[in-house]
Amino acid sequence: MKKIILVAAMVLGFALAASAQQYRAGVRVGSGFQAQAEYNYAESNYFEARFGMSWCNFGGFLTADFTVLHNWNVMNMDWTPSVGQWFFDAGAGINVGGRAHYATVGVAGIARLGIEFNDVPIRVSVDYTP
Repeated sequence: MKKIILVAAMVLGFALAASAQQYRAGVRVGSGFQAQAEYNYAESNYFEARFGMSWCNFGGFLTADFTVLHNWNVMNMDWTPSVGQWFFDAGAGINVGGRAHYATVGVAGIARLGIEFNDVPIRVSVDYTP
């Protein structure tokens, strides 16, 4: 059931991304897997929603979390104009997570450095989320 919900959310995200430029969808890979969707509502502001799951080896359980962030485009750098536009974003929001019979709610933050390519609609970034 959880896999069906995850796939449905990803399909909806990709459909929204195809219908307008103000929506984006993607994936995040790190200690787990997260599906991500973004909504640009102003030139330098956007909302980001992430849903993720990971397997915890030492306890043998599945963890899940949902994060909503408000992000600001802090600056754009023109380091490689022939390839794409570099950007630095920062944001804050809330995270809800859980495992087994426990749930957590907390503050979330992000700092992201990435590049948006000129010829293809792809953004690649490295971020830190404490």
